[in-house]
Amino acid sequence: MNNKGFTLVELLVSVALLAIISLIITPTIMGVIKDNKIESCKKLFSSTEEAAKVYVSENRYGTIPGSIKASELKNKGYLTNSTINQLTKTDISSNITVTITFNTTTKKFKYETKYVSGGTTKKPEEYCQ
Repeated sequence: MNNKGFTLVELLVSVALLAIISLIITPTIMGVIKDNKIESCKKLFSSTEEAAKVYVSENRYGTIPGSIKASELKNKGYLTNSTINQLTKTDISSNITVTITFNTTTKKFKYETKYVSGGTTKKPEEYCQ
C-alpha cells in the first residue's frame, strides 16, 4: 500500500518548529521596529532644526524670532515632511520648538530644538524613548 501525505507526527513536528522559530524571531523584530520608531522621532527633530536653519538663512536680513515652532515652519513651507511621531502616532508639530540665538562674537546662529508641552520641556533624546 502506497500512502501519500504526511503523518500526524510529522505535521505536529512541523508546527512545533514553526512555533519555536516565531518565538525566537518575534522579539528581535519588535526591537528593530521600536528602534526605527525612535530613530524616526529623532530625525523629526533634526529635520525641524534644518528647516529653521533654512528659514533663518532666507530671512537673515529681516526679523529673526527668538524661537519658532515646527507648525509655523510647516505653514511657511520650510518643513515639508510629516510631523507625526511614530511612537505615539500623534502630530507634534505644535510642540516642537527651535530656539534661535545669535552669538555676536562668532557671528553665527545657534539652534536648540526641544519638545514643549504644558510646563514640560524635553530634549529630543529625552522625548524619543
